[in-house]
Amino acid sequence: MIEIKRVSADCVYEIRKKILRPNAESLNAVHFDGDFAEGTCHFCAYIDGNVASCVSVMPVKNDGSKAFQMRGLATYPEYRKQGLAKALVKAAEYYSFYECGCDLLWLNARVDVSEFYVRLGYTACGEPFMIPDVCMHIKMCKDKPEYEKERRCCCDNANG
Repeated sequence: MIEIKRVSADCVYEIRKKILRPNAESLNAVHFDGDFAEGTCHFCAYIDGNVASCVSVMPVKNDGSKAFQMRGLATYPEYRKQGLAKALVKAAEYYSFYECGCDLLWLNARVDVSEFYVRLGYTACGEPFMIPDVCMHIKMCKDKPEYEKERRCCCDNANG
């Protein structure tokens, strides 16, 4: 059984380290600025009670609009290709756009998985860049009108 739950920051550090920063010497390397900021929300996907995937979303300053950043999406290899990451992104979007009223959600995607975000309606908004000791990334964005359009399509399709 798959469950998506809101969790504390402490619940995401182990998976962040194992998947996103495997060469880091301590969990401190996966403590992100904003992990404990007001408005930050962490989600984990559980399969049969075990953490399988995680993501965090947090408010950030952004030229006058209300923006959130999605960070630390990670899934253990044995749980990949089961829709967990997509479900977590959708939970983060719902939280950011509807519960918090943000106008823009953005993330720094690893270039090698950026197509995953394109399939979820994100667009590249910048040039690729290197995060030291990690890999190439690219900033990707989704705005509230795009999110609402997707939700309308889903609801229309569900109603037949």
